[in-house]
Amino acid sequence: MLYSAGFLKNDTNLLSMTLHAKLPIFSVLPEIVQALKERNQIILQAEPGAGKSTQVPLAVLQMSEFSQQKVLMLEPRRLAAKRLAEFLAGQLGEKVGQTVGYRVRNETQVTKNTRLEIITEGVFTRMIQSDPELGGVGLVIFDEFHERNLQADLSLTLLLEIQENLREDLKCLVMSATLDEMSLKDFLPAGKFLFCEGRGYPVEVSYHPAPSQTPIWKFPQLPKILLQAISETSGDVLLFFAGQGEVMEAIQNCKSVCASQDVVALPLYGALNVNDQNKVFEKGHQRKVIFSTNIAETSITLEGITAVIDSGLEKLLVFDPNVGVSKLQLQRIAKASATQRMGRAGRLQAGRCYRLWSETQQFNLLSHQPPEIERVDLTGLQMELALWGAKPEELKWLTLPPKAHLQRAQTVLQALKFMDENGRFLPAGEKAMKLHPEPRFAKILQIAQQNQVLALACDLVALLQEGEVIADRNEVNSIDVELRLHWVWQALDNQDKAVVKRLHRSRLQSFKQSRMALYKKFSLPMNHAAQQQLTEISLGELLAPAYADRIGKQRGQVGHYKLANGRGVQVPDNTFQSEYMVAIELNAQVTHSQQNARVYLAAELDFEKVQAQLNLQEKRPVGFNVQKQKVEAQQQIFLQELMISSRPVEIEDLQMAQQCLLQVVQKDFSLLPWTKKAQQFIERARWLSQFRGFETFGLLNDETLAANMDWLEPYTLNMSSISELKTVNLVQVFEGVLGYQNLSILEKEAPKQYLSPAGRLFSIDYSGQNAKVSLQLQQVFGELSSPKLAGGQVNLTFELLSPAQRPIQTTSDLANFWQTSYFDVAKEMRGRYPKHRWPEKPLEEKAGKSIKYS
Repeated sequence: MLYSAGFLKNDTNLLSMTLHAKLPIFSVLPEIVQALKERNQIILQAEPGAGKSTQVPLAVLQMSEFSQQKVLMLEPRRLAAKRLAEFLAGQLGEKVGQTVGYRVRNETQVTKNTRLEIITEGVFTRMIQSDPELGGVGLVIFDEFHERNLQADLSLTLLLEIQENLREDLKCLVMSATLDEMSLKDFLPAGKFLFCEGRGYPVEVSYHPAPSQTPIWKFPQLPKILLQAISETSGDVLLFFAGQGEVMEAIQNCKSVCASQDVVALPLYGALNVNDQNKVFEKGHQRKVIFSTNIAETSITLEGITAVIDSGLEKLLVFDPNVGVSKLQLQRIAKASATQRMGRAGRLQAGRCYRLWSETQQFNLLSHQPPEIERVDLTGLQMELALWGAKPEELKWLTLPPKAHLQRAQTVLQALKFMDENGRFLPAGEKAMKLHPEPRFAKILQIAQQNQVLALACDLVALLQEGEVIADRNEVNSIDVELRLHWVWQALDNQDKAVVKRLHRSRLQSFKQSRMALYKKFSLPMNHAAQQQLTEISLGELLAPAYADRIGKQRGQVGHYKLANGRGVQVPDNTFQSEYMVAIELNAQVTHSQQNARVYLAAELDFEKVQAQLNLQEKRPVGFNVQKQKVEAQQQIFLQELMISSRPVEIEDLQMAQQCLLQVVQKDFSLLPWTKKAQQFIERARWLSQFRGFETFGLLNDETLAANMDWLEPYTLNMSSISELKTVNLVQVFEGVLGYQNLSILEKEAPKQYLSPAGRLFSIDYSGQNAKVSLQLQQVFGELSSPKLAGGQVNLTFELLSPAQRPIQTTSDLANFWQTSYFDVAKEMRGRYPKHRWPEKPLEEKAGKSIKYS
């Protein structure tokens, strides 16, 4: 299968000016320049390989309109921003920092002469917040906008606010490889739309799925496919994997293939140190096999690639607003990404793309992944908007932020005491934004300022900001953040070479840069002894106010905790000795075998030292103690959904106690004081309710009684225990439910007793389907027929007993019994009980004792 693939974005390593002249973007540059003169909003859709990233900014620099104004160009990734700046500066014959410079987190290369700054979107947000008018800036270029990063969406929204309210002259150019499923044209209706075709060579695509039942993240076919790619193509091979761990595992699995084919295996991911990054981009005589994350998909250009092997996977951070935790989700890429990856093989000549999935799976891929704003934590966004002075619904969004995510963000910010319930900044929130744009990190720094341990907090924030510092998590059976910080300190002092080897070199370097920037912000000397401040405050005390929703308390099994947000988590056994801990990094994903989220980074916590800083809530619930069979009141202290303590207290609200008791009874009527009389009474009423005209007696059916407990409430005033409930006269209660008139009917149509011809009373049993009276046969001599009940709708059933009180006949038609079966019964009974009466004419016999009269 052949596809025509274009050059992919950020063409930062083009071979010569001759090649430049062939770039499709040159045919559109005059239109772009003219549009920038006439319009303030321009949309450029330039297909991969067009050359937009490298040529448009250079053309802009030549425009007189921007000779006295600065141009900002936004890039999604730090590595892409730096390499693009290096390329553009080289095109001008200059070093970075002269006409072209860059700003990324913790690193800046600009001077007073810099006219074009390549910056990441997060840096741009900081620039806007510090100078809402963007003084001295004439144009903002959004590059690779189709990646739809959260910061890109926020930056565009704020920029439109500036254009509309502060700077009508400010110009905006949005460049995107595709506008599919995007509404940029509708979002910017006044903008000029331009289109540029891409350029590329045919790429032959083949599919190589793993055997069925193979886990999605396993690729047993990879070594074979790599050997095939090396033999079928002449250039370098680029492989795409979901993350850094997958990259390193693939290199290990393909080591023998690379050695046998005399090719060099190189990793490429965002946290890779500069020296190893340069190896990927350096020209050499040996063929390269580059194992990369999706950073090579669109953000940078690699020369010499003629083959691509694509795992078809990526990792996306997905936020769960129900518990306020993100999970790193391994999933299939979208078709747009598959096309971008494939196109890398057609950069300079025809190439091949080997997809490690099936054609059926390709057909079922999503066309595009949802934008970040729909799936990530919006706490930082909510803070940025509050600092800007606007609510989300007051701004224009290409994609609206989900309400659930915003509500969860609001909850977190209220817990941090940065905002009130109306979304307005509190004084602490305004100060926090000056410390750090990430709210939780800002809180850590605030707590540190109050306790005069800023150096320790700066080191902690730098560590958390740059991600896991351990090179291989699997080698360290600990999630303790303090242990990591000690290792970093040892590495900085070169105390232990083994420790240095254990750490991730690139992230250690990033830690140093972040640490230096924070120390500079607070005017701290770099030789400040942060480690000594651990004697004054624990890391848990710094972290708890910032991660209050992730404070966990031990429950049940060792290593099992419940967090304040309600999530159950699990840590390695014996990680902490304390009852409480603070989970900093965790994955919210759970499986059938693993119902608790996994914690990757945490700190011990002495809860008593931080509880005064937390939003604790007191509850006084009233509940039924099953063992004690009574209602009790508890004083409970909660941190969100986590119960910190509970103790019994005196019941203050007797009415609430009564209602609690009634609710318990409502679910279990067996708790009522059932006497024999009460049971008989309710059985009579329920039996009668089944007959036509007597439906009102259904008031005493279980379903009706359970509908509400108004019938029992007046008899249980101030009661709170089952023992007190035992004093209630249920017959009196049920009589009250029926009322006087119904009681009269009940007595007539379902009487308690049967009066025999001998003048004796016998209880009638209404517990079964038939109303039944049990008595010796001789007691009904002279009773011509069965009495009628329920308004004449049914006969009373007689269970006739022998002298030994055993049933000998059951009948509801006594008249027929005397005429028929009585004679057979009498004949049999005479033989068994000869001293008892079994007359031939029972209707003429006097009712009474069964034994013969003397």
